[in-house]
Amino acid sequence: MGYTVGVDLGGHFIKVGLVDEEGRVASRVEAPTSAEKGREVSIGRLVETVKEFLVGCRDRGVPDGVGAGSPGLVDVEEGVVRFSPNFPGWLDVPLRSILQEATGLPVALENDANAAALAEKEFGAGRDFSNFVFVTLGTGVGGAIVLDGKLFRGPSGTAGEIGHMTVDPDGPKCNCGNYGCLERFVGIERIVERAREKLRAWKGRTVLLDMVGEDLDGLTPEHLS
Repeated sequence: MGYTVGVDLGGHFIKVGLVDEEGRVASRVEAPTSAEKGREVSIGRLVETVKEFLVGCRDRGVPDGVGAGSPGLVDVEEGVVRFSPNFPGWLDVPLRSILQEATGLPVALENDANAAALAEKEFGAGRDFSNFVFVTLGTGVGGAIVLDGKLFRGPSGTAGEIGHMTVDPDGPKCNCGNYGCLERFVGIERIVERAREKLRAWKGRTVLLDMVGEDLDGLTPEHLS
């Protein structure tokens, strides 16, 4: 049975898995993305994680290829991440060629929400539906649209990217440069910010305060999950 390496590049974690032809995950690892440390560090961390994973699963043979999902505006034809708002410095990153050089394997690059929607269509909750909208909530907010059983990209390739739709023109500035994006209200970073605000105003004790030792700057999404 053939295997493929799946790579999910998230704002906080890189997740890498070995997946069989039925969509079953045979093994997986995750590592911090370190996006806040800049382009070179986060790309280096990604390459290192994927290469170490391949070494660890070489007893299963050579994988057929790599499928990578990245947040942001992805040029699928060119294999380039044109812009990823939550990754500082990520402009025109040739991620497909970077991963091909690192692994020696063929690589397919896709927007992460699009990739997840295609997976649901093939193996998951979307199997019995020809038309559906898929929404992701993580560091950012993403989405994808499937029409007539096929991924709908739209003329700019960003159909379904609801996270950067303006919901309040006077709202806070988003990492994309716009103001009042949906992501700034319901993305994980904003949820953590709101939790900090509520805890600072709270006069009593809470489980969360006990967990972080009253160091609210140390509050993370994991504490809220």
